[in-house]
Amino acid sequence: MNRATLLSVLKSKRLWALLFLWIAAITVAGLAPDVPEREEVPEYPIEHSYRDLPLPESKPREMGLNPFDQPFLFEVHGTPKMSAKQREKILWDEYHQIVKDMGDRVPLVEVDTHGTLAVVKVDGEPFATVLPQDCPDYRSELSHEQQNRLELAIAEQWANLIREDLADEAEMRSPQYLAAYPYIFAFLFLVALSGHILADLFSRNVLNTPGWSLKLLVWLVFLALVCLLHPVLKPLSLALGQTALKPVFMGLLIAAFLNVVYHLAIWGLRKYITAYLAQRGESERRVQRLRTIQQGTNFLLATMTAVGGVAWFLFAIGLPLEQFLTGAGVAGIVIGVVGRDVLLDYFYGFSILTEDTFGLGDWIQSGNYFGEVVGFQLRATQIRGLDGALITISNGELRTVRNHTRHWSFADFKIRVSYRCPPERALELLGEEVALLTREWPEKILKEPDILAVQELTEDAMVLWVLVRTAPKAQWAVKRELNKRALTRFREEGFEMPASRHQVWVEDKAES
Repeated sequence: MNRATLLSVLKSKRLWALLFLWIAAITVAGLAPDVPEREEVPEYPIEHSYRDLPLPESKPREMGLNPFDQPFLFEVHGTPKMSAKQREKILWDEYHQIVKDMGDRVPLVEVDTHGTLAVVKVDGEPFATVLPQDCPDYRSELSHEQQNRLELAIAEQWANLIREDLADEAEMRSPQYLAAYPYIFAFLFLVALSGHILADLFSRNVLNTPGWSLKLLVWLVFLALVCLLHPVLKPLSLALGQTALKPVFMGLLIAAFLNVVYHLAIWGLRKYITAYLAQRGESERRVQRLRTIQQGTNFLLATMTAVGGVAWFLFAIGLPLEQFLTGAGVAGIVIGVVGRDVLLDYFYGFSILTEDTFGLGDWIQSGNYFGEVVGFQLRATQIRGLDGALITISNGELRTVRNHTRHWSFADFKIRVSYRCPPERALELLGEEVALLTREWPEKILKEPDILAVQELTEDAMVLWVLVRTAPKAQWAVKRELNKRALTRFREEGFEMPASRHQVWVEDKAES
């Protein structure tokens, strides 16, 4: 961000609005009623674990990137008759009912042995049973008594996690917390509004985009927090987060992250090119080539970002990416055919870049297409024709390219004069005009004429030919100027410029 941009940001109304929102958020936080700190819940003593037999970590499961998609308090494993997800869903349903009925009272959580099984009970009702699948792998190497004690120790860990979470749920249902929730909502809203403004400033001044994905992500995080912090909306938010909102949230998160990464890469490439030109010098051809490489690289980065984003999104929402990529049938055939053509275009695009076939601003001809190169991507090239039409050509079609402006060009000038004009004098006058123009336009004409001769003899005129080497893109201007000067000079000398003549015979037949 340069100095002018920084000054414009400082003078922007958004900055003052941001300052006002921060002051308002601090004020709301100061006006909120105090919520008493939750009393520490004594941990259930784990008396049955062995110091030489490590237990699984006793901590809640990680929430992950999606705040809606909160996993259960502890991890359970599948059995031959039931998968891990099915067991977790059953536990969630029972736990939601317990939380719904508990009010602001913390239920009694204890561990009991039901026969040989370790069972976690809530208010005397069985809730979760530790199965052999939930134990570490070394369980099979223990004796029967050690296995029972190991399962009992794991059940005590589960009980501690449930007891902690139920204490948090009871606190959220206390009158003090419910009285403070409107202030929490207002505080989060002001923070989200500030985040919206910051996302807008960052996107417009750094990324040069509106930044809608960042803004939507800010408001979705706000929605997630206000739901998770409300005792009634929390179960609903978790249910939605595991189904409908998960792909939305992950899509916005991935899009926002990759959008920032893409624009930072573009910014870094632009800075590198600027520094490279400052060090090596800004020759016209070097600038032209680097601009072409920059456009091609931008397109490559955009393609890689899009493909990587789709793959990441499919993986994040749990779709089988391998089956999607290797699927058979009509879709697979279509993707294969299209992919082959796309790869061919990319191959020729890379060839154009590496061989420096042409660059932005060059005038090229390929087949029936002729025009100035105004856009280049690894997939296709855009040229602007003489009639102003924008022509897009896939790089796979650019097999043979004529570059009219590479390094230098020729002004191919021809003029017809009458046979009554002395050819030596006509060539002398034409040479003088070319020499005079060379002195006047040293930046456009690189050297004296390569050819100055009588090129052709037609029925009514002789054709004088001059071939002048010019700078790139200057051949047309030189040719137009020579047309004007040659015509003026020959007229001053009284040379006749022939015109096409046609003889017509009219036969008049008298009536018989």
